[in-house]
Amino acid sequence: AVEHFEKVRDLSEVIGFVRGVTSAENNIDIAMAECGGCNNDVSNEKYLEKRQQLYKQSVATFGEMAQPTVEAGLNLATALHNVRRVVEAGRLVTKLATTCKRVHSKLQGFNARYVLVRYQNGWKFFQALRYEGDGKE
Repeated sequence: AVEHFEKVRDLSEVIGFVRGVTSAENNIDIAMAECGGCNNDVSNEKYLEKRQQLYKQSVATFGEMAQPTVEAGLNLATALHNVRRVVEAGRLVTKLATTCKRVHSKLQGFNARYVLVRYQNGWKFFQALRYEGDGKE
């Protein structure tokens, strides 16, 4: 896995895709931590730094209301929680929820629903959309 992510990182560097480089480095760190048995606090701090970088890049690239930015923000909130910075994580989630509500209130004809599913070693959020009135206004 590490070799694969190193190739992704190298290709992203060649084409100048900064977000791809940061993401690949993050995945390298995760893979190394899972197979290397390194100090968990150190790996959590490093993971947090990567998530902060990805969030800042997403805001700069896509804006605060874009789906990739919200996803990066949720990942950052999880990383903050993992290093016991729960107040900061809570504030970020509140900010993201406000942004999502503002964006979704502009859209008509659907209800947003989320499902939390446990898998292998963690949890995953899925969003399901149900259109009402055949999606017509």
